[in-house]
Amino acid sequence: MASSSAEPINLTGILYETKRIINAHSRHFLALALISLLPISFSITIYPTLLLQLQSLFNNNLPYPKTLILLSTPNPNSPLPLIAPIIFSIFIAFLFICGVSSITYSTFHGFYGRPVRLISSMKCLIWNVVPVVFTVFCEVLFVFLVVAVIGFFMFCFGLIVSCFGVNVEYGSVWYNWFMLVFVIGLVLVLVYVQVHCTLACVVVVVESKWGFEALRRSGVLIKGMRLVSLWLLLFGCVTVVFPLWLNSVPLVRFEGGFDFWKSAGFVAQTVLSSSFVTLFMLICISTNAVLYMYCKALHGELASEIAEEFARDYFSLPFDDEKVPHIVTVVQA
Repeated sequence: MASSSAEPINLTGILYETKRIINAHSRHFLALALISLLPISFSITIYPTLLLQLQSLFNNNLPYPKTLILLSTPNPNSPLPLIAPIIFSIFIAFLFICGVSSITYSTFHGFYGRPVRLISSMKCLIWNVVPVVFTVFCEVLFVFLVVAVIGFFMFCFGLIVSCFGVNVEYGSVWYNWFMLVFVIGLVLVLVYVQVHCTLACVVVVVESKWGFEALRRSGVLIKGMRLVSLWLLLFGCVTVVFPLWLNSVPLVRFEGGFDFWKSAGFVAQTVLSSSFVTLFMLICISTNAVLYMYCKALHGELASEIAEEFARDYFSLPFDDEKVPHIVTVVQA
């Protein structure tokens, strides 16, 4: 028994499919979120206040408040100039990569109605973590090269202008407008690159391709779906990045040690923001995997895989209706 539906390729359709998969295996995805995503949101929420308290032990005149970025800036007078931010960043990055790998693996199998098990999702980390790390490194390197090329052309443009004897008045209205246009253009280019590479981690987990090959494969699959990918990127920024940025300012500063756990406001902020961010991080990672499946369907690569699923010896129980293979017919709006 299979369910068939014609769903438009838009943000709503992908979110609906993601909701169906998560609801069908709610306890499984809850366990994955508690293992990998909740520690991330919880750590980011308490990190500014915790680091502020640690620094206050050595410097009672530490200005307040500070954001997460300023707190991570090395202070030459601090006994812990770089250790805490580096350890924290590595910890967050490792958990996030583990979360992306395991949740993507489970979403992919849940899409076909296959049984998903926590042990299998954890085992996939053994052969996926290193390729995902390398792929992310390649993506960062690619972004750096793009920025370097744009910066080089800007430098050449400045030299050409100087050769013609044009006097550039730094801080003038025209210069400020020019820099504003340049920054906007740079942001648009970086957003385009991110949209181009948005399926790279999914490709690593599902197709075992990694590095620049995964980035190339992502660019091929995302053709025709760039607008949807952009909407999903904006959705992630609004539901995950913005709340995390709001939590980058310490809520309270407690004098006299580590008694800040007694603060009702701090506890409320930690619980609410951690739960909210964890939920939407789970949704964003799963939607990326669902977007990958929709892209394959759009390019005609999904029909044969679904046929193979039906060719296997499956039988469905009455209470498994939400876990049966789901046929997707994509319709371009």
